[in-house]
Amino acid sequence: MSAAPPNDPITDEQRGYAFLFVSALNRDKVLAGKWKDRLASIKPLSVPDRIKSLDNFLADHGYATRAEAVLGLLKSQWWLDYVGQRKPNADSDRFVQDILTDTRLYKEYGAQLAKAQAAKDLSVLNSWLTRKDYHCTAVQVDASFNAMRDKNMNYWTGIYGETLVQQGKDKSKTGPALLIYGNTSASLGPDMLFNVTYAKGVLSWQLGKEPEANPCAGQVTFGTITRTPIHPDDYVGNEFSGTLTYPTDSSADLSGAYSYAGRIGDPPPDEKGKLSTPPAVDKTELQKIADFISPIVIIGFGVALLGGFLKFCYKAKEWATDRAEKLQDKAEKDAEKSTDSLDPAADSPLDRSKYSDSTTVEQLQNDLKETGDPQRQEDLQQKIDETKAEEKAAEEQRAKDDERGEDADDLGDDGIDPADGFDFG
Repeated sequence: MSAAPPNDPITDEQRGYAFLFVSALNRDKVLAGKWKDRLASIKPLSVPDRIKSLDNFLADHGYATRAEAVLGLLKSQWWLDYVGQRKPNADSDRFVQDILTDTRLYKEYGAQLAKAQAAKDLSVLNSWLTRKDYHCTAVQVDASFNAMRDKNMNYWTGIYGETLVQQGKDKSKTGPALLIYGNTSASLGPDMLFNVTYAKGVLSWQLGKEPEANPCAGQVTFGTITRTPIHPDDYVGNEFSGTLTYPTDSSADLSGAYSYAGRIGDPPPDEKGKLSTPPAVDKTELQKIADFISPIVIIGFGVALLGGFLKFCYKAKEWATDRAEKLQDKAEKDAEKSTDSLDPAADSPLDRSKYSDSTTVEQLQNDLKETGDPQRQEDLQQKIDETKAEEKAAEEQRAKDDERGEDADDLGDDGIDPADGFDFG
């Protein structure tokens, strides 16, 4: 796939793919990390070569668009307004926590999204939320869910059995399975990990010392591929990317530093004298939890399409409307397939206490008032302070973006740095 000459007008199709790409950056930290690295690496280049490098990145990742379309979208006022509307509130946080533990409400939400998709109108879903006494929008619900995933690793629960490791320029090979089954609980291959930390979508752990030694040090960033793939059988779902660092004198199969990537899937079968996962971890129960959470990601994707793709700038465009309908249809079918087997009267497999993290200062302050536990009060106050700092930083970034103006047509001007100010980390 070759990029269009820089002076050619940007087409409706390229604008549509630009929206899909920017939306993916908000959901897939792995992709966002690669984009951020590319933006940093092109700074020494001339402006034409910067644009060429970004065009190549977009084409290599399956987006038939151009750097001008992407960077122009990021500066446009309607996009800044859309991002502002995605700010969670106390009710959107509460709704996410409720649907994770209320099977009937969970299925109702999926059914209402189907109605909204058929009507091509997100107000159908927003009105339903209001009738249920949740004073928020579906876009805010999706924002709450994604914000909670950044704070709580329980939302990434799953068996990441399809993994690869690569050392330097050597050929990649099958890596150890990564299992996530708690906010601070994970395993690598047959070993349950000690002293893991999780923050802003990143899981990390150190080598440690006996009796709390890990087989290696590691750090991985989680993301979700939600874009409808070019090929129908391509993967859509959770993924991670990072590094593993084993002792150089290790007697294990791996020694030294490796890049490490993986996605949801079955781990390799156990072999005689070699286990692929810890016997103490109940993979069946873990899978039930993962299956319950995953449709919310798909539902959120459908909401994002209705909330931005059609509503704002492309609903009158033939290509974009057709493309959006196909994306929504897939999102709807995937969500229905995942929830059809659920019994509305059955209990959710999730423990609410593990998914109770709030993302807004208002909700956190309410939680603080309701608890009498001194340790819980201390933890909540710390979260309030951190959330206030995050909200302030976000507001400052939005103000900086707004000052840059709405138009990116002058990217060819040597005074414009297309890598400046777009930090998706």
